[in-house]
Amino acid sequence: MQNILIDNLRDLRQSGRECVLLYSGGIDSSYFLLWAKQNNIRVTALHVGLDPEEDAAQIRARAEGLGARCITVDGVGIFADEYIAPAIHAHGLYQQHFPVCSALSRPLMARLAVELAEKEGLSCIVHTSTFVQNSCSRFNNAIRILGPELLIATPFIKEPIRRREKLAALHQAGVDIEDSVYSIDENIWGRVIECGELDDPGNIVPEHVFKWTGGQARTDAVELAITFEKGLPIAIDNKKLSLAEIILMLRQLGGSFRIGRYNGLEDTELGLKNHEVRESPAAAILIAAHMALERALLNRDELRIKGLLEAEWTDLVVRGRWYSTLRESLTRFMEQINGLVNGEVVLRLESGSVMVAALRSSRALHFWNGARAGIDSLYSDFSYREFFEINSFSTNHQAGCGYDPGKSMDSSTGAEPFQNKKIP
Repeated sequence: MQNILIDNLRDLRQSGRECVLLYSGGIDSSYFLLWAKQNNIRVTALHVGLDPEEDAAQIRARAEGLGARCITVDGVGIFADEYIAPAIHAHGLYQQHFPVCSALSRPLMARLAVELAEKEGLSCIVHTSTFVQNSCSRFNNAIRILGPELLIATPFIKEPIRRREKLAALHQAGVDIEDSVYSIDENIWGRVIECGELDDPGNIVPEHVFKWTGGQARTDAVELAITFEKGLPIAIDNKKLSLAEIILMLRQLGGSFRIGRYNGLEDTELGLKNHEVRESPAAAILIAAHMALERALLNRDELRIKGLLEAEWTDLVVRGRWYSTLRESLTRFMEQINGLVNGEVVLRLESGSVMVAALRSSRALHFWNGARAGIDSLYSDFSYREFFEINSFSTNHQAGCGYDPGKSMDSSTGAEPFQNKKIP
């Protein structure tokens, strides 16, 4: 069965459906609850917690004050293990610039909403993305695959209600909500800020928009060792931690050095670009460390092919294709090629930068490891002259040395075929 889509408030009211709302606690989703209360539409608000610093109790109280039943789910652990981990393997950098973060959270939120709708016997899922946000296609594509029989409502796609109008209506209804011109999406992997003066990329980004990397930056330097197993971090300075714990630790530490600030434009489904400012300290640190370890352990063909597939993996995630067969297949490839990516990366963190200070792995493909393994003895009779002359032959041919590999030599002259000759 194909999903029915509703893109305005009038049609949603006429449908009379009881809904599951993906509830962030922000202005857009809170305004929807106010509207639903005024129009006698029953709503179960689902809040998926993706940051332990978030006040889930306050968010639940706000939703209940607006007449909704509210269910909160702690999704930090599953988000780290099932969604961020593949992004580390695949170096999930949007346009090779900033780490994807919101795009990773949408398929998990959609999955939990579909599960709740099925459990409660509800037939409609609502999210409050606007037409300029890629979250709309990410939610919709995920819900289509996971719950093809569900009605999907995106009521603010065609509603000309401005953000300040929603905020004014909420204040008039006595709802205590932060009066901010910014729209902020936050999870443990990243923080995305947009709207206000940020709508114009010609404006200089004000310092006050930064939270994780704000304040006075540290002027010293710190070194830390990250241990990887199968391409994922498992310990910091030999202390074993869960992936979520590692991310939160590095978020705080990296943020104190102002590591992981990004400012750029994101393509939308409309072909226009949306200006966003991001903070992702832990992502910047872990991806830098993982890249260094892979470069030491994978050969050049593996790195070349993986690099091409990383871009494809990230593009699928950004376009809302998390639950596609192709994304899942690429993820399995990333997992397999990371099977032996084990070792320790020592990083030096200082003001705004991450530097690989040392790298240790028994499987690294560098000469020192080769010498320790006795590989040098295999080449005791190796002639570097032969090596370089043979390997330069194709270059000479391309430069027009006159040799035609498709033309055999005349056996009557007694000359040996080229492939049997020995270079003196």
